[in-house]
Amino acid sequence: MKSGIGIHLFKLPWIFNPTGAVPYFIGHSGLSGALAYYSPKENIFVVGTVNQVAHPDISFKTMIKLTQQIMKK
Repeated sequence: MKSGIGIHLFKLPWIFNPTGAVPYFIGHSGLSGALAYYSPKENIFVVGTVNQVAHPDISFKTMIKLTQQIMKK
């Protein structure tokens, strides 16, 4: 994850995404599992929250799963 002026680049490393099945996203995430991301490559918006302070990474895992389901169709 790279960040700058409040905008993050979420891109899985090659080792976790060797086929490139999960596109990169730009957006922002919060500490409570809230996120708002956009994939320009696939024109996908993902916005939501899991309201999980203890494990905010669940929001990213959910975003990846949702993206995989959308791209299957």
